[in-house]
Amino acid sequence: TNTPNELNVFHLRKFQHPIIGPASISKEAGAYAGEAIEIAAELFKQNLVDGIVTAPVSKEALKKAGYRFTGHTEMLSKIFDIENVLMLLIANKFRIGLATIHIPLSKVVRSLSKELIIKKITLLHTSLRNDLAIRTPRIAILGLNPHAGENGNIGNEEIRIITPAIQFVKRKGIIAYGPFSADGFFGTHAYKKYDAVLAMYHDQGLIPLKMLGFNVGRFADSSHVSRPRDCI
Repeated sequence: TNTPNELNVFHLRKFQHPIIGPASISKEAGAYAGEAIEIAAELFKQNLVDGIVTAPVSKEALKKAGYRFTGHTEMLSKIFDIENVLMLLIANKFRIGLATIHIPLSKVVRSLSKELIIKKITLLHTSLRNDLAIRTPRIAILGLNPHAGENGNIGNEEIRIITPAIQFVKRKGIIAYGPFSADGFFGTHAYKKYDAVLAMYHDQGLIPLKMLGFNVGRFADSSHVSRPRDCI
């Protein structure tokens, strides 16, 4: 039903009584969490719901239950058979997209490529337009290295990978700027000039977001295909 002021509850394993303790990481807790996501996704596929909202999920518990995903984004990507996805985190008007997500810092550099960054910028642009109704979004792209590499003196990923990706999307009509040195960018509150920011790795984007809006932040997984329209 769709009655105002009522919450519809979908029972997992109806009439069973799970042994789940508060703040306790267990195989059973992970199984229930994983099944809840799977069932919600299936309801979405069947057009029975318009969106999915999840509570925080313990990745350790999911792993104990046999799920081999490092987060919601990766799990929903597999369920919907979509490779090109973007984790987008929002705290009021501060929006952060991530080029790489839940991987060790030692793997970030070899995971980045011009093609990957182009895909992430394009998805971010599309999500800002379609989901947030921003007609001409302005996107800032962060560098990977300290001081954005200082013209190759502290790493050359900005020269080899990030700048060419920005130039490519600009030619496609996307308003993109960068790469910016992350510390100065956030320290001077430059993010206020843009509709969204693309960070190169998890903590680069999430630390400032959680400092600014720890209690209001939320994340959305954007994919933008015909159906499912969005994985959110």
